[in-house]
Amino acid sequence: MSLHVDRLPRPYDYRGLIEAYVYTQRSDFVHPDFGRYYAGLLTSLERLFGIRLAQDELSFHQKALWSLFEDTVRSLLQITTPWDGYLEAGLLHKRLEASGEPGQVVYRASAAIANAAKASKAAHREMLSALFIAIFGECARVVTSEELRASGFDDSRELDIGDYSEYF
Repeated sequence: MSLHVDRLPRPYDYRGLIEAYVYTQRSDFVHPDFGRYYAGLLTSLERLFGIRLAQDELSFHQKALWSLFEDTVRSLLQITTPWDGYLEAGLLHKRLEASGEPGQVVYRASAAIANAAKASKAAHREMLSALFIAIFGECARVVTSEELRASGFDDSRELDIGDYSEYF
């Protein structure tokens, strides 16, 4: 279960639409409310953008690129570090600090892993953006929170992981 849920940036350009799709593909949320929220957001954004992020309405040539898009999303969601999932690691840090040089090696390696994960996530998002453009074309549309509310979806109700502490 994931304890990390970034709020999506507003207003929503096509990258926000992609990120909403990515969030609907996650299976690590601490509560099903998160999945429902992001599915609703994605449906509303798709309607307002006039784009459906699904294979069924694509041409044969677009479907090949869509397959890579989906594989890239799956790959992005698999990027982790050894520290992911720790709610509180105080005791672990004490033990590492007490271990001397081995603990320092762990911290240096952890920093390198975190930097590599961050770079990998950025490269995945760059790839998703390029694939989106290759599939759907350039998209200058921007959707505001006000437009979402007018269409029946209130993004001011985005969930806060802190409100779900009893689930982790």
